Amino acid sequence: MIYFLIIRDEYLITVKKRYSLDNMDEYADFFPYPQYRPHQKQMLDFAYDVAKKGGIGLINAPTGSGKTSVISAVLASVKDKPRMIIIASRMVSQIEIYTKELDLIRSQKKPGLKYAYIIGKNKSCKRFDEQEKSLLNRCRKLCRNHKKNTLNHKDPESKLEECSWYANSVIFNENSKKFEPSLQLTDKVSQFVTTTVDQSGIKVFSEPCCPYEVMKHASNYCDVIVCNYHHLLNPVFRSALFANYFGSTRNGIVSVTQKSPIVIFDEAHNLPNEISNLFSTSINKASIDEVREFLVGAAYSTIDEQKISEKETEFASQIRAFLEDPSIKPLLQTEGFTVNSMIRFLIQTLVATSKFMEKLNSQKKNEAIIDPGIFLRYICIENNEDDEGNIIKKIRLLYSLIETFEPHEDDDTPDVDEDGDDIKSLSVILKFLSILIEHYDDPSVIKIFLNKKTEEITDDSQLKLKFIDPEPTMREIVSQSHCVFLMSGTLQPPEAYGQILFGVQQEVRTITLPNSFPKENRKLIVANDCTTLRRNLEANKGKNKNNETIAKYVSEFAKIPGNIAIFCPSYVMVAKCQKILEDSKVQNVFIQPQNNEDTIELKKKFIALPDRGEHGILIGVSGGRLSEGIDYIGNSLVGVMVIGLPLAKWDIIEKSKIRYYQRKFGEEHGDFLAYTLPAFNKSLQAVGRVIRSENDKGIMILCDKRYLDQKIYSNLPEWMLNELLITNISHFHNKCSLPQ
Repeated sequence: MIYFLIIRDEYLITVKKRYSLDNMDEYADFFPYPQYRPHQKQMLDFAYDVAKKGGIGLINAPTGSGKTSVISAVLASVKDKPRMIIIASRMVSQIEIYTKELDLIRSQKKPGLKYAYIIGKNKSCKRFDEQEKSLLNRCRKLCRNHKKNTLNHKDPESKLEECSWYANSVIFNENSKKFEPSLQLTDKVSQFVTTTVDQSGIKVFSEPCCPYEVMKHASNYCDVIVCNYHHLLNPVFRSALFANYFGSTRNGIVSVTQKSPIVIFDEAHNLPNEISNLFSTSINKASIDEVREFLVGAAYSTIDEQKISEKETEFASQIRAFLEDPSIKPLLQTEGFTVNSMIRFLIQTLVATSKFMEKLNSQKKNEAIIDPGIFLRYICIENNEDDEGNIIKKIRLLYSLIETFEPHEDDDTPDVDEDGDDIKSLSVILKFLSILIEHYDDPSVIKIFLNKKTEEITDDSQLKLKFIDPEPTMREIVSQSHCVFLMSGTLQPPEAYGQILFGVQQEVRTITLPNSFPKENRKLIVANDCTTLRRNLEANKGKNKNNETIAKYVSEFAKIPGNIAIFCPSYVMVAKCQKILEDSKVQNVFIQPQNNEDTIELKKKFIALPDRGEHGILIGVSGGRLSEGIDYIGNSLVGVMVIGLPLAKWDIIEKSKIRYYQRKFGEEHGDFLAYTLPAFNKSLQAVGRVIRSENDKGIMILCDKRYLDQKIYSNLPEWMLNELLITNISHFHNKCSLPQ
């Protein structure tokens, strides 16, 4: 059953009865501010109640509500029965928001509070250089070398190069036969959880130990830990970092169940997309052919027993040596396999996969749903095997063995292959095949063929597994947690996010706070005479005036004195807006780049303009880095125009996703959840960039008549419904001005 509670002024009496407002003394001991913001206390009462009782709580609270203070209520709820509190944010940069709040609580209220944060090796490894990403792989290799050196200490001549910082962090316990934290590391961890250490200083602070090891082990010694999504959503990293809090651990022969944690997801509207990206995987034909070539040499497309024994590549020899290892070979023999047969199977499976993709490519389709059954038949035929089950057994076994050869790291950064390190590419291919088998009949995993041809690459075909349902991941976390909170300023409508993330049967309690900023400081306008809807444009070719009307809106909006932004549904529309402004001789136009590094630099230049007495126009894409997760404080942004409804590209993935959600939630509601809701949220995020404090003033424009369609209009936040000004281009110039 889904509970949907909207807090409004007139409903406060009802709320007092359901969520007692007498908890002030409970979390006042942790609340570090002299007074509450409007409606903030209702939010803290809700959080305290949910944290005490357990379950799921969705907090839909706009900017200025003080969402980070939820930590105070949660800390108060566990003061008598301590539990680990884990806060997960989408981006590493957002971790600092919570560490500052925890610093304030520690300095103002609770001097003994212990907290820590975790950032990935790419941000903390002392060897890592942003310009030389392969060093990250080297860092991992050096850490593994230290373990090998320690275990082979009787043969000093075979000592491998290792990392001294990692060597100072771990020690081998002869009794348990495990690597454990060193005394130096334990001392650093004790300091870390009680000292304010910003991210830029973690490398120096951790000397002489490894910064990542300090952060990694801190979860065992603190009350609160802050990390990014990946550390919590990825089951491998979650079990490695938080083994003491999720599920049970082993203590000798006795199973010890630890106290389940309280989990807080910040900016939780991102969770469906983040989970999809995390678990989705793909392989491309070029990498398959490259690995096959490394195994058999460039001259062969397949291989037989004689060629295996007569001429073997260095990579094949490496694989052979691994499979013949005394700890590995018996596993093959138990299943009735030989080393030669497994190497041959590897090669011929790669050949079969490449041929399968060639067949799809020959059909002249850029995208197609693939049939796993037909794919497996290709592998069977190439291996002269009639038993599909035998093929499946070999794939699973090889993948599990290769994973042993190249173990997981509890880090949040994708591996970057070193020169000659092809085992990772092979592991990726086997992982894909293993996941395909595991989700053979799973409709929530779309199996697709994509062929993206460019001027540089004529055949960039790939097979992709797209995970489209976040519910299994979130249910797993909920089942292992005492309480899970989802917080965002745009969980709108909250019951929809409850259904997407947890299904219709899970009880989810929600609270929605009103916009507490002065309404006289903002102006919200919707255009009712234009759209970027493609079928509308195509149906009226030659007489449609949408592009002309949008151009007029853009030109008029550009006259606003101050920094303003235009967010578009695509880079094609970005180019059109750029052309409109160039034709109008508008100065200081900033175009969002398509890579993160340049985007960050552009943002810095843009927000610095007002301090120099200048202003400009930023043009970007809705859902991009510049339209979400950034605070444009004060006069750094006084106006936003969102052009169109930023729907996802209408491709085979979206069509399949819609069909899946329609089967799960019903035709109309499923279509809304799968396709419209993500676009709707991008728009809310974009217009929300303008007013970031109670003193900010600005104008927000939704430039598409679809925002007035019932299924979108009815889901707008209440403050938007109350303040919406509907206009057309004839009257827009009278309304397009900043609030006085």
